[in-house]
Amino acid sequence: MPITEFIESLNPLPPKNILNAVKKLYFRDHITVNLIVNKTDLFPDNWIYVHSPEVKMARVTNYNNFTNNQIIQSSNNHSAISVEYFVFRNDRVWSMSDEELISLAKKELEETILISEKDIIKGFVIRETESYPTYYLGHKKYFETLKNYVSQFENLQLIGRGGMYKYDNMDHAIYSGILAARNYIAGNKKYDIWQINEDAEYLEK
Repeated sequence: MPITEFIESLNPLPPKNILNAVKKLYFRDHITVNLIVNKTDLFPDNWIYVHSPEVKMARVTNYNNFTNNQIIQSSNNHSAISVEYFVFRNDRVWSMSDEELISLAKKELEETILISEKDIIKGFVIRETESYPTYYLGHKKYFETLKNYVSQFENLQLIGRGGMYKYDNMDHAIYSGILAARNYIAGNKKYDIWQINEDAEYLEK
């Protein structure tokens, strides 16, 4: 749950300065256009980050390059990919229909000479809200205000990208939940979750 949504759901509501800080933080949303391609060995990378201003896609993910188990055994001559769009909900891309997004993804894959449209069999779309905390100059002071406020709750721990307003890798975000669960079982805050991804040695231990 995003820390902003959590604080606004408290009853009674927090003081005005806390609610004002909530309004200063916001998240970026995420769309994945997931496609089945009638080819294998598309490219060797797991991810390709796209920076070209000529297209709207931000990343292409090739799931076959993570593991062969991503594709059902009867379709081992296919590839599973996703074309990802980092957006806000008031963006034109977010308001497009699923069919329009699939067409856009096909077109952009063709334009970037990654995959030919004719090799794409079918697709579906997933939309996720509050996927990425948005960093900008000055955002930290607002988050610290919220972090200090919720620290008074002994039975609360902030975890994940949304709760910690922290753009960690997803494995670090999941790890924060695991350590929070261990703290809960132990009845104390043995693990300092805020050190995740700050100190490689701590993470390895």
